[in-house]
Amino acid sequence: APFISRYPSVRVSAEGDACKMALAADLIVGMDSEFLVETCLLGKVTVSLQPNLMNMEDSLPTNRMGVSLAVYQAEEIEAVIEKSLFDTSTRHELMQRLKQFRLEPNGSRKVADLLLNGIDKQRQPFRSSNNR
Repeated sequence: APFISRYPSVRVSAEGDACKMALAADLIVGMDSEFLVETCLLGKVTVSLQPNLMNMEDSLPTNRMGVSLAVYQAEEIEAVIEKSLFDTSTRHELMQRLKQFRLEPNGSRKVADLLLNGIDKQRQPFRSSNNR
């Protein structure tokens, strides 16, 4: 994007330690990946570029939750990125949302327990025709 050249501190990279770069960044911009969920968990302002995608089709949970900013129209990308970087009220609002976005302690175990309990309830004792 040509507007990036106006900001000499902008870095676009696919190399290096992504977590370290995210921690040092003022803004993370990507499309649809687990990394964007991780940057939100790190408390970083995150923009997800989803040109020509309808809101209801968006698979990124942080977009659906309003924790990351989704951009669905290509012509809005520059304005949303600049607002995300320089508009203090937008950044403050996003930071407040990010503070609420946390992992549930033992969440994986709770999900596994729910699944296993559901499976156990669905199981019917096997009865062969010989047991009747």
